[in-house]
Amino acid sequence: DGKVPHGTFTEIAKDYGCHWLSIKRIWGRYGENVALGIADGAPESRIKGNSGWKPYDRSKLSAKLKE
Repeated sequence: DGKVPHGTFTEIAKDYGCHWLSIKRIWGRYGENVALGIADGAPESRIKGNSGWKPYDRSKLSAKLKE
């Protein structure tokens, strides 16, 4: 029937040290991805656009350090 047994999310949350709703949300995203046909069901990052560290010019950095 596709239902998770009662208390499963709580037990997993205790193991990982987080709230049970976090586990439920991740489980739901995994289920949606499997239903969409994504091979391993792994969720992608929801952060879109320009994220992460920006590249820098190493020559400018070395010149700045020599000053």
